[in-house]
Amino acid sequence: MKRRIGVIRSTPLRLTMVFLGIFVFSSAASFATAYLVLRENYDEVLKDELKQTIETYDAIKDQAELIDRLKADVKITDAELTILYYRPDRGPVIANVKALPSIKGTSVIDATAIGEDQEDVADSYLARGERVGHGELLVAKTRKQVIEMGQIILSVVLIGLLPTILLSSAAGVFAARDARRRIGAIQKTLGELTDGQLSSRVPVATNDRDDLTAISTAVNTMAASQEALIAAMRQVSADIAHDLKTPI
Repeated sequence: MKRRIGVIRSTPLRLTMVFLGIFVFSSAASFATAYLVLRENYDEVLKDELKQTIETYDAIKDQAELIDRLKADVKITDAELTILYYRPDRGPVIANVKALPSIKGTSVIDATAIGEDQEDVADSYLARGERVGHGELLVAKTRKQVIEMGQIILSVVLIGLLPTILLSSAAGVFAARDARRRIGAIQKTLGELTDGQLSSRVPVATNDRDDLTAISTAVNTMAASQEALIAAMRQVSADIAHDLKTPI
């Protein structure tokens, strides 16, 4: 348990997690920004199509001709792609769906607003309502492509980021364990030197050239100097003791 806590607290793992978090956040932000831009552009295209559709019907000035045109179009228009809903001041509603709320201007509506028992409708529409002839005309265009595009981008993010997160986390744990092992060796050597084991040294691999290797080398150099100094002091003490035993 202590070893696991040490690995979690290690600087290499923390740095790995920090950089991994920055990478994930920046990647997710980039994909989200791309999706929002694409969605906005697609909605603008839909708005133009809605405007043109309403203008086409608004150009028909005769009310009877307008109703005949709407009745004919409703029969051949797929509600999953386009919704036509005309509520005249007098007479029955002309539509290819059972219900549709009143809309002023342009707004997004979902399938629940159309009716729970309505079949063959999309999950989301961009709708526009205006006064046309002697009634209110509502036209809605499916946003299915936007939803699918969002799902595709989400799939790309998950497929692309999950392996990266797993591999980076594994690499971070491996580096943390290695660093923890080497730091533990340095701590052990320092403890032994403190206890008076002056011959203790930190194992140093000849092929390592990182900062821990430099610290280990510095500790070994210090230990060697300390050992030499103590040995010299002992020799001086021995010489002084010998001179005191054999006066001139």
